[in-house]
Amino acid sequence: MRGFVSMPIITIDYTSAVHQRAGIGRFTRELIHALAETAGDYHFRLFVAGRAKNQLLSLPGSQFSWRNTRIPAKHLTRIWHRLRMPLPVELLSGKADLFHAPDFSLPPTLPGTRRLLMVHDLSFEKVSETFTPWLLRYLRQVVPRALHRADHIIANSFSTRNDYVEHFALDERKFTVIHGGISPKFHTQQRDTTKPMDPEPGPPFVLAVGTLQPRKNYPRLIEAVSRLRAKGSELELVIVGGPGWLGEEIYETRERLGMQAAVHLRGYVAEEELPALYRRARIFAYPSLYEGFGFPLLEAMACGTPTLTAAVSSLPETAQDAAFYIDPYDVEAIEEGLRRLHEDEALRQELIAKGYERVQQFSWQKAAKTLLKVYDRMLNEG
Repeated sequence: MRGFVSMPIITIDYTSAVHQRAGIGRFTRELIHALAETAGDYHFRLFVAGRAKNQLLSLPGSQFSWRNTRIPAKHLTRIWHRLRMPLPVELLSGKADLFHAPDFSLPPTLPGTRRLLMVHDLSFEKVSETFTPWLLRYLRQVVPRALHRADHIIANSFSTRNDYVEHFALDERKFTVIHGGISPKFHTQQRDTTKPMDPEPGPPFVLAVGTLQPRKNYPRLIEAVSRLRAKGSELELVIVGGPGWLGEEIYETRERLGMQAAVHLRGYVAEEELPALYRRARIFAYPSLYEGFGFPLLEAMACGTPTLTAAVSSLPETAQDAAFYIDPYDVEAIEEGLRRLHEDEALRQELIAKGYERVQQFSWQKAAKTLLKVYDRMLNEG
């Protein structure tokens, strides 16, 4: 191995991993910690815009260091992407041979620095009605510029890659697909599908996991559960997710249907608590209008919970034959799917077994090895 000083330096924008508890932040944390196990002949610098607080006191490995700025992330966003000031990120992060941006946008870099971009979905174009005008305008400005400047692009699914190739007329050879993995905490204490479960205390419930925003399709899910309850079902609905944007319809639908006592909005739940919730749930529902990958599907499968999801975007790629598919715009289809997953024990056991098998195809170690190959290729061709 080369000496520490001569190692190529890869700077990874770790801002989302520090400031975002779920979504892209979670993807970045898991991927980079797995990378530490197969880090190769590089030194990795984790760059954080704004205060790092305590999240980085324990680095993933000996080849890692970190650097943060006194300038808050929102101010750097304004400088780089709104005012478009050509302030090279290396003046803040230090010299880099390759800069890895895992969250849709690329800051200015010095000449000679290789640029790797990751995109997670194309929802701002595919379901633009689910975005605020401000956020939509921002993404439509920033993402095309980043795509143009990137030397290579990572997509989190073939579906996402294909959407970008088609929408922006890009060469698919500029992309590498890296699927996410599953944290070991979701694989523990799996259900024995050959034995009936002891009933959980309280009424059976449908679990949904995701930020409170229109793309998650919660109003239709609430209505579907309401219809089942009107026909005598005891199913309740538990929604886990932090506040997002345009979430007013969720609360309005719950109130309009008189479902305040049967629809539980739990807010953000720590990752350590999620496995127990998945295992307690009778059904996991993910009727999203569009997803780039769909982590919660795999988490529910790993925990032995039958899943219902939408036959759109990347979701069939992620779940394959291990989920019950519905049209996310059809409330009756969602209702019928929930009814079958609640009442049809043979179907439940089939999907549980297929789910266990499907999740074996995903691991963060596999994802990290693919990422390392991307680094190798980019630096060797630079």
